[in-house]
Amino acid sequence: MSATRAPSVRRLALYSALCGLVMAGGVALGVWQLSRAAEKISLAHAQETRAALPILEGNVLVKLQAESAAPDQHSLAKSADTLTLAHRRVVLRGHWLTNRTIYLDNRQMDDRMGFYVVTPLQLDMGKAGQSGPLVLVQRGWIARNFEDRARLQPVPTPDTLVEVTGRVESNLSRTFAFAGSDEEKGSSPIRQNLDWREFQTETGMDVASFVVIETGGPSEGLKRNWPAVDLGLQRHYGYAFQWFALAALAFFLYLRLGVASFIRHRRRRIAELQPPNSSS
Repeated sequence: MSATRAPSVRRLALYSALCGLVMAGGVALGVWQLSRAAEKISLAHAQETRAALPILEGNVLVKLQAESAAPDQHSLAKSADTLTLAHRRVVLRGHWLTNRTIYLDNRQMDDRMGFYVVTPLQLDMGKAGQSGPLVLVQRGWIARNFEDRARLQPVPTPDTLVEVTGRVESNLSRTFAFAGSDEEKGSSPIRQNLDWREFQTETGMDVASFVVIETGGPSEGLKRNWPAVDLGLQRHYGYAFQWFALAALAFFLYLRLGVASFIRHRRRRIAELQPPNSSS
């Protein structure tokens, strides 16, 4: 091989720079994925800690939410700090607004498709004649009618004072929805997703800036085998492994195609420059 075609010092320097960039990027992205997994583990531990705290009363929860609002914000719906209360157990007392029930479509439970039933609860603040804000309660799951999507299974809903136990969340269950796939807002009880802000805009009522996922066994025709929260740890670990593997592959190729070829070339050049052994 001629000297012009052999790996040169300049080419080795180029290989070194490219390898350094790929390795640095791979290691940095791998570490970032591991840090994301660590953050989610910490979040899961915090959620478990909150879930083990004493059960909150609905009126106490409302007061805590109101205290977290800015001084010039008197409406509970304007307070945004729900993270410190998320996953706390709660018991609510109030009256269902049955005519405002929403059915969240394309929700799965026990390998069957159906709806999550969401009904607002008008909180009873415990004082005569005093009502609190509406709280959106994700009550449970019902199967869908595959012959007629719009035919909704009736859900028995008492019109007397009820007590609901559940856990606090920042928002309702969400699923992917194409743009324009929702029914016209306010005209149909069937939705893909629902946000408490949207519901407040539609109704003009004071809606709490948190929701409650009702827990317990099946009742009123509703199932409550809520799926466990997927933190996606395996996905983060898998991505981290791929980035570290890319960095290792870049280093291996650098040694094999760059350093090894350069060393072989240098040895060959040294051998060519040495004078041949002369026989006496």
